[in-house]
Amino acid sequence: MFTLSSCDATKEQDVTPVALDGTWQLIGYQGAAGKLEQNTENINENPIIAFKQGDYGGSTLHNAYTGSYTLINSQYLVLTTPVSTLTTESQWGVKFLESLPQAENYNIDNQLLYMTLKGGEVRMVFQKMK
Repeated sequence: MFTLSSCDATKEQDVTPVALDGTWQLIGYQGAAGKLEQNTENINENPIIAFKQGDYGGSTLHNAYTGSYTLINSQYLVLTTPVSTLTTESQWGVKFLESLPQAENYNIDNQLLYMTLKGGEVRMVFQKMK
């Protein structure tokens, strides 16, 4: 007598990391209630950030900055404190530069990059630049 049996093997799915590489422009900060806080003083002041192979950098209206980053499990993000030029910075630029090392995780949806800050209450919202 032959006995045939089969097992219901669960196929492992490959998880492809979402591409963080590229250039992004800050749109604003989104709180837990979903309201977007934007820079109303000078729309041209929205900082730019570019990610490439473990390094990041960009500019605010007044300064250039650079740092490095690590991706963990394609979702978690660790950014070093940025090093920047030493020109006087606007309040919006200071908030941006101080927020970067507070990033905990990220996701990308419809050409928007969301970087959630420590505590999970606020996230930075960026738009992909062409």
